[in-house]
Amino acid sequence: MNRLLTALKTSALIILSAIMALALMGPAAANDDFHGPGLWHKEGAHRTFYGAYLTIDGKPSYCLDAGLPSPRPHHFKGAEPTSVRTPQTAWLLAEYAESKNSSRQAALSAIVKLDTALPHRHSMKVRAPKELGKKFAKAADMFTQMRKDAADYAGPYTLTLEPEHRDGKVFTTPVLASAAGKQLDWPVDVVVTGAATSLRKQVRSGTEVSVPAAPGAVVSIEATASGLPSTDVLVYTPTDGKRVQNVTTGAPAEVTAKATANTQLPFAPQAKTRADIAADGSTTDTITISGAPPNSTLSVIARAYHSKSEPVQKAEAQGTLVGEQELTARIDGDGRAQLTTEPMTSRPGWTTWTVEIRESEKSDGWVSDWGIPEETVYWEQPQDPTAPPEKPTPSGEPTPSDLPAPEETPTPAETPSVPPQQPTPEPIPESTPEAGGEGTPTPQQPKQTEALPRTGADWRVGAGMGLVLLGIGAAALGFTRKRG
Repeated sequence: MNRLLTALKTSALIILSAIMALALMGPAAANDDFHGPGLWHKEGAHRTFYGAYLTIDGKPSYCLDAGLPSPRPHHFKGAEPTSVRTPQTAWLLAEYAESKNSSRQAALSAIVKLDTALPHRHSMKVRAPKELGKKFAKAADMFTQMRKDAADYAGPYTLTLEPEHRDGKVFTTPVLASAAGKQLDWPVDVVVTGAATSLRKQVRSGTEVSVPAAPGAVVSIEATASGLPSTDVLVYTPTDGKRVQNVTTGAPAEVTAKATANTQLPFAPQAKTRADIAADGSTTDTITISGAPPNSTLSVIARAYHSKSEPVQKAEAQGTLVGEQELTARIDGDGRAQLTTEPMTSRPGWTTWTVEIRESEKSDGWVSDWGIPEETVYWEQPQDPTAPPEKPTPSGEPTPSDLPAPEETPTPAETPSVPPQQPTPEPIPESTPEAGGEGTPTPQQPKQTEALPRTGADWRVGAGMGLVLLGIGAAALGFTRKRG
């Protein structure tokens, strides 16, 4: 009997020891299914689990109090959570709580245990994975990268829209960004109304969408990004057993970022331009505007630049500014206008124009590139001619060689400084009547004068001289008769 009692006592001690060993082993115990993936760490008389517990509805949760008894599910029946704001931990729980990797879960558990935004009742020192030995080497690397990612991509989130009107369409790009300004690759629902065509579409953040719309149309755009990682976590306190660990879980993904744009879009005028140059080197620029607010006026600045080399098209102006003109464009009912600059004298070389349409209350601004081929002209100053060009002969008139030659006007001979001495007529003797009758004296004919030098009046002078001599003879004859 004594031997039997001894055997029973020994057996009881063995069984009790086994039970106590199983209790101390925790997750290694048989039928222990409330632990998820993770790694155990023992330090002195204490040990703690770096990993996920399946405490709340079989979903991953993480202990907040290292060294206290494990958070078995029956300790949390009917527990109501409280919400704690900690965006980076919330993002990590949303991102990695379902991981099956023990090292990943160990790193996540360490982040939760070290989060100062959460309430803790640690009964042993909590360390980062890099301080927990070789077993935690992979967890240490993951711990560092996970904290960096959380800083980049955690909320709160913003969703922005920047609609613009160009080329007869409304364009917008929904951009979802984290608190740190990082763009998230997340689905966004976009709804556009008020345009020529309505739009309802889901796109990834950063994707441009467009719809046709008339200038000045009132277009409404809405964008929504739902199901984002929460910025809060839920903390559970046990309802049975005050010394049991508190646990936290991720909050449901119900965060929504929303953006709305409801505005009358501004007009976006543009211009086609063409430079011209005249033979004298004066240059002008013709500007044709479209897409402007109908029946309005816009200020237009035309600038001319000089360059010694042929311009190459660029956004920024180059060369030397040699002229600037401010013009007023009067826009018609179709949003169009055409205007031309005043002529400007060019310098030898290349001249290129740029055009700026000033922004107005209803219209965006617009600036052309510099060096556009259609806006560029070349002028070379012509050389001075060595002789004046021959005056062209009008058609239909005879040339000088065809005209009859005019009568040659005799060239007067040189007139002597002393006129030639005229021959003196011989004296006429008085006639004496012959006896027996009355005699009629016969005047002596003057001696033929020598020919006078040819002048313009040679024969007139000779004739005149003859008349004078005849007159003298007649007078002498009359005198003789009176005396007889």
